[in-house]
Amino acid sequence: MKRATELRSLSKDHHRALVIAKRAKQFNIECETTLANIWMEIEIYYSTELESHFRIEETYIAPHLESPGEIELIKKLYKEHDEIRCYFSPESTRTATDLSDFGKLLEQHVRFEERELFNLAQNSLSPDALASLEEICNKQ
Repeated sequence: MKRATELRSLSKDHHRALVIAKRAKQFNIECETTLANIWMEIEIYYSTELESHFRIEETYIAPHLESPGEIELIKKLYKEHDEIRCYFSPESTRTATDLSDFGKLLEQHVRFEERELFNLAQNSLSPDALASLEEICNKQ
């Protein structure tokens, strides 16, 4: 039973990501908060939380799941991380459409991890590996 909750720290990160995604998708140009302010909030979230979340997944989860049958799942993880990172490159734009697209992508990515990646990790990684991963997450 404990195995199913071993990735709880990463799942807690997902709650915050879903809140950010919803806010991005529901941005209304007529509301008080300006587009620039929302993008600034999201950029802070990305640099302080999301990028470290990605590094944990890429460093401690993905390499252990790269069995021949799971390569496509891992490719999807990296592809979505790269797509999200593109929103924070110096060349990226900060339009309302970009904000909505970012929100959709972030939500889709969180759902993918919750429904597929984390289930695979919980069933594939040893209890010791899961406990180590939880420790790493708690230190971030």
